[in-house]
Order: sequence, then C-alpha cells, then structure tokens
Amino acid sequence: MKIVINSKRRIFAIQKEFSSMFPTLEILFYAKPSNSGGAHSEKLITHGSRSLKDCRAIHEEGVLEILPTMTISELKSRFSDTYGLKAEVFPKPVDGILGNPVVDDRAMGEI
Repeated sequence: MKIVINSKRRIFAIQKEFSSMFPTLEILFYAKPSNSGGAHSEKLITHGSRSLKDCRAIHEEGVLEILPTMTISELKSRFSDTYGLKAEVFPKPVDGILGNPVVDDRAMGEI
C-alpha cells in the first residue's frame, strides 16, 4: 500500500486508506510542535477533516509505502523521520471507545 503525503491531504483520507489495508487497526496523528524543531504535542488530532499541515513542522512530500511485514515501530519511524508526522496506531475502537496504542513489534499484517 502506498500513501501520498503532502500538506493538503486530509487526515481522514490517510485513515481511510490505512483502514482499507489494516481493517483491525486505526491510525491517529498528534498535533504539530508549537515551535520549529520542538517536541510534538501529546494531543491527538481527532478531527479527520484537518489537513496534514496541522500535524507537522517538516513539509516534505512523497509516497510512503506501508507493507504488512512492517512493524508498528517501523511505520511510526517512517512517518516521523521522513514527513515529520507523529503517528500512533490503535486497535479499532469498540463501542466508540479507543483502547491503548499497539506497542508490540509484530508485523502489522499479524495484528
């Protein structure tokens, strides 16, 4: 699966693409740092209509390839290192309640 990353993309579009390949998982993004080079906010962006520019200070554009063999850690590192996006992966919410993030290093296709 390949996801196009640019500042105009909406969060819900990324989430929809991600869910199509990994239906048991949900990806959320943190708000961008308050200053350039600063640490990311610990606030998750819950409004999918916001654009990726609301999540990042690095505005690199490109295509991120996500493979079922990637671990959660690898996925998060690629989002962060290349595109300045701090992401978190969760199991799909049950009854609208978001659980704890997925933290193990199994391949995403095994979760």
